[in-house]
Amino acid sequence: MSTLGHRPGPNADRAFTVGLWTAVLVAVGTLFALLSTGLIGPWTAALAAVLGLPVYTIYVSCLLAVWLGYDRRV
Repeated sequence: MSTLGHRPGPNADRAFTVGLWTAVLVAVGTLFALLSTGLIGPWTAALAAVLGLPVYTIYVSCLLAVWLGYDRRV
């Protein structure tokens, strides 16, 4: 039994872009808020930005891809 392989449309493309930008802005804003309140130091914030942000971005993009239906051909 074959399934139809419809590609997600332009609304899904826009939702992916908006979702990814929103996630990055929330993460950077959270880092800035923690840094400005003194809960984390500058080195910790830099380490989180350099090592944590790319991993977080990949994780969010994978979740959005599955949610929006981009994983059909994988």
